[in-house]
Amino acid sequence: MATLSGGQTIATQGVTAQENVTITNILNSSFPAVTISQVTLDTAASPPTQVTQTIGTFDATSVTSTVIIPTTNNEVVVASLPAPTPGQGSGAINNIVVDDKAGGLIIQGTQIGTVTGVIIDSQSETKIVVGDAGTQLMDLSRSTKDMNIVTGVGNDTVVAGSGNDSVQLGDFGVANGGAGADTLIGGLGVATLGGGGGADSIVASSGGGTLIGEAGNDTMVGGAGKDVFIYTSGGGNDLIVGFDPSQDTLGLANFSDISSAGWSLLDVISRATVSGGNTIITMPDGSTVTVAGATGININWFTVK
Repeated sequence: MATLSGGQTIATQGVTAQENVTITNILNSSFPAVTISQVTLDTAASPPTQVTQTIGTFDATSVTSTVIIPTTNNEVVVASLPAPTPGQGSGAINNIVVDDKAGGLIIQGTQIGTVTGVIIDSQSETKIVVGDAGTQLMDLSRSTKDMNIVTGVGNDTVVAGSGNDSVQLGDFGVANGGAGADTLIGGLGVATLGGGGGADSIVASSGGGTLIGEAGNDTMVGGAGKDVFIYTSGGGNDLIVGFDPSQDTLGLANFSDISSAGWSLLDVISRATVSGGNTIITMPDGSTVTVAGATGININWFTVK
């Protein structure tokens, strides 16, 4: 449960106590005096399209779409999905299109086997999106605002926009920060986290996963699980923290850029230097990866593509 500065509470589902603290802090800093509206989405008003579409391992059998239109600017909408009718809950996709005036969206009531799609356009004022215990597909790529996204548990996918965004996964999932200086934090399960453009901070989930720095000077922080840190040649000067050579791997993407300079992986390794207990790996174009607190670089650290 998240709490506003005036004492009003908002029930949240599928999020941890720490995530509720995060949500509370975001609401109090971004929406100190704003209208909170509770709405129940009428999926019956949008007759479901009957389909059979496989998305990964998920079989979608019906699709509905709902547009949320707040009554006031910057309003935070708590959207509750109704309980499914018998025989319809599993395999349903509920698309939510958020009107430009909404300041935030908090989703509740997603059933197991149901996917909620969240779509936000370039004119949107939305600054926070909170998922729940179901699966969310959040297309926020057209947003230009600095957004805070918390997904809750489930297998979620988030594509953020051009602002300086914060994405916190609750469980399994995939997230890309888009342009801007973003912060991506994995959850309890395995996650793939891509920073996009800009100087990003990427923190692995506790279940392990893949961290992709992409363009900009990024910081990637490993977790307790088996992590793969992906560095793209020409991707800036990145910092890797928490690299465990016994289980983690450094991945060099676009290795053709390295080989076209006449270098092999052994050349990359032999040119690495050590400073203050950190290993500094330099690419042919001068970009670097600093692996903090790790020495003894060898071929077993790497995978290439």
